[in-house]
Amino acid sequence: MNIEQYIIDNFEKARDLHNDGKYAQSNKILLELLKVSDNINIKVILAMNYLYLQEYAKAFEFINTALLVQPNDGFCNYILGEIYFGMRDISKSIECYTKSLQYSPQDYNAHNGLAKCYDDINDIVKLKKHLYNSLSLNKNQLGVIKKLAYIKGKEKNYSKSIQYYRYAISIGDCSDIYHLLALAYNHINEYLKAIYYFHKSINSFASGNDEVSRICYYNLGISYHKLGYLDRAKKSYLHTLSIDPYDVKANWSLAVLYLLQGDFENGWKKYEWRRKMPFFHHRTHGLLENVPHYNGQNLDNKILSIHSEQGYGDTIQFVRMISFVLKTTNVKKIIFRTHTPLYELMKQFNSSRCEVYQEGYKYVKGVKADYQIALMSIPAFFDFSFNYISSKAYIKSIKTIPLSLDFDKLNIGIAWAGNSQNTNNSLRSIELDLFDDILNNEKINFYSLHLKDINEDINRFGYSEKITDLSLLINDFCDTSCIINQLDLVISVDTVIAHLAGAMGIKTFVLLQYSPDFRWLLNRNDSPWYDSVKLFRQEKFGDYSKPIQDISLEITQMISSNKEALSS
Repeated sequence: MNIEQYIIDNFEKARDLHNDGKYAQSNKILLELLKVSDNINIKVILAMNYLYLQEYAKAFEFINTALLVQPNDGFCNYILGEIYFGMRDISKSIECYTKSLQYSPQDYNAHNGLAKCYDDINDIVKLKKHLYNSLSLNKNQLGVIKKLAYIKGKEKNYSKSIQYYRYAISIGDCSDIYHLLALAYNHINEYLKAIYYFHKSINSFASGNDEVSRICYYNLGISYHKLGYLDRAKKSYLHTLSIDPYDVKANWSLAVLYLLQGDFENGWKKYEWRRKMPFFHHRTHGLLENVPHYNGQNLDNKILSIHSEQGYGDTIQFVRMISFVLKTTNVKKIIFRTHTPLYELMKQFNSSRCEVYQEGYKYVKGVKADYQIALMSIPAFFDFSFNYISSKAYIKSIKTIPLSLDFDKLNIGIAWAGNSQNTNNSLRSIELDLFDDILNNEKINFYSLHLKDINEDINRFGYSEKITDLSLLINDFCDTSCIINQLDLVISVDTVIAHLAGAMGIKTFVLLQYSPDFRWLLNRNDSPWYDSVKLFRQEKFGDYSKPIQDISLEITQMISSNKEALSS
């Protein structure tokens, strides 16, 4: 065999070994070839092999030797960029990838390299730019498509994320992203599609991966829960806990399910898992330093600090737990710390054994306490029963804001949207125009109980002559309570307004999503928490038409009764 044929045959063997990922074996042949040939391709593959073996100094040596011969070679500059990236020199890596594109503008790999660099330094704008450029040059790159899908999901552009995930599935084996596609469907409330892809993942990629399996079963439970398939949801949560008994989200979600079903014994105990949820420490108000948490200790002659948590509605609903603790223990005093917008309203709970403070350390500086507890933990640590609280009014309006009301008509307050930061808000809020038939009733005056931002809906839907915007009169919940106190009826979705009106004993109609928040329980139109509240539940997922129609009939009866009362 002549020397030329020897070089060709052995170079092909080395290249095949390289393509098979056998880099050390490939190098063994190539290093022998270097003794008889100075071919630049030998040096390039040697550089690549050492790169993949993470022997960057040797890779650097061989690619630089190649670049001395071909300084304007796009691929060699790309490999040098890869070496610098492996060495964590991101700025030089970017420089090499950019130079590679100058010489080989159609090389999508260089765009991928730049995307990798900008991902590393969290420059999302440039990351997306190079991913888009790469995909325009080669539309069948699963890695790029999946990355774009992931980015769109992080940006909460779930529809676009779904589009990319589905495109990836259409061009290759993507069982590893079924659960990600399912999660995206969950985010846009398309729970049936989410369930389908969670099951596909469980039957493929997730079956051999406990972490993905745990994610799938937990979120499958969420999907079933939202659709009202509570037995299936419970089974999914329990399966999650069979994989990881300490899964915080699964334990907390199971608690919420128990409470929704009226299983208070298990529900309140498991509800304590929320204290380990990421949101908990951001939604507590005024934790005291160096004060131990209450875990059932004797409270005789002790001072207990209770802090509000989560939303305003939660505090309004559970503030009555203060009187429950005062009645059922010999606690010396309660220190209650609440949200600032609720502070003036909550001051009515001040007494010789209860001091109310607003959130913030400066307001409780110097305050002494023996223990502290979150407001919604009280049912778990005390022998709570509905027998200990009254469903009758327990909050009073303590201000006066005179409204010019027409007493020949029904005066109704309305709240159609919840807090936009709530992850459940899209399911509980209602587009204002769905109330059109009710709003056009000439025998009713409507008053929005929202603040300015939500009240923009009034003009957007053309109801400025139908709904009075009172937001200029509202600075805190004291003002809101004063307005509610003058109304005949409040219509509200599941938000703080429903709790405030119910706590004041004002006749209130609450519109509930198909699978509601736990406090409203199931299969009933009344509430053990508020005797003035009537519940109007969706009969179909996402469809508020029937409950709104039922409310319209109730209002018609109220108008008729009002007429009879006026004429008698």
